[in-house]
Amino acid sequence: MNGPIYTSESKKILSEFINEIFDKDSIVVIPDLQRPYIWNPAQVILLIDSLFKKWPFGSLLCWNVKVTDNASDFIPYRGFWEEVVRNVQDKSSKEISYNRSSNSYLMILDGQQRIQSLLLALGGESWGFTLTDKDWKKFIEGTDESVDTRNWSSGCLYLNMQLFLAEYEKCNRRIAGIDVGKCLTWAVTDENTGLSNKDKKQVLPITSLTDGLYLRFAKIWKTAKPVGFLEKDYEDILKDVFNEIPKEKLADFISPLSEFMTVVADVKDSTVITRLIIKDFETSGILQRRIYNNAVVNIFARLNTAGRALKPQEITLA
Repeated sequence: MNGPIYTSESKKILSEFINEIFDKDSIVVIPDLQRPYIWNPAQVILLIDSLFKKWPFGSLLCWNVKVTDNASDFIPYRGFWEEVVRNVQDKSSKEISYNRSSNSYLMILDGQQRIQSLLLALGGESWGFTLTDKDWKKFIEGTDESVDTRNWSSGCLYLNMQLFLAEYEKCNRRIAGIDVGKCLTWAVTDENTGLSNKDKKQVLPITSLTDGLYLRFAKIWKTAKPVGFLEKDYEDILKDVFNEIPKEKLADFISPLSEFMTVVADVKDSTVITRLIIKDFETSGILQRRIYNNAVVNIFARLNTAGRALKPQEITLA
């Protein structure tokens, strides 16, 4: 009997794995046998909220695939997205750069929805969703009535400072008690590029770099330093990072925001994921590729029972 077809890495910091995907030479991709990304903006907020509540993130199932000279062994794959576009005419999703000439790839078989959601929330400052206003309203208000389907908006995830300060007061100024999910909002950063037209009835809030009402959550995440930095250390850092905000506006929330940065740093440093990695064919201990492919098909099918049926030919393309 062969040994396990997978290996286990039990101590991978989530933020480190996310950074691996950010890298322009990343080899972390999605096999085309995976269904498309289907989560909505509300689900992304719930995932971020779960991270800050320190609820289990769940394990990832990955597949180590080596590139060979045999065309029949090729596994079609795609990258992750920095912008997800849905149902918007003449616009398409934008893919993250990755290494297209590597001799091996780490393909995500289970966990794509969670990882992609984190990328949209914590990636570049313009990363997020471009959706019709009808879809935005449905996710935000639960109804899509009386919305022109031709209009769209591009939204990024923000820390809503008004909600944040309200939560802060509600928790008796105890930052650890804040419900982060209630402080997050999708908003439009750029009226020139983020709206189908400026005269349409707005669905998402519109913010700017200078109003101090919304702070890009990805910028907060990126700014958080290793655990050990104190609140007073962050006050100077935040003044520099958000230097476009007038000092008098920044002063209104610099203290609780600095304290919140220590919480963000803790989440970045302490969130650990387990990656179960299916070995490549050569190291799997399985002698026949047909048997190996059937094993991968069955693993995928049993983990994705809600997805479409998968055939071995979709892996081998033979």
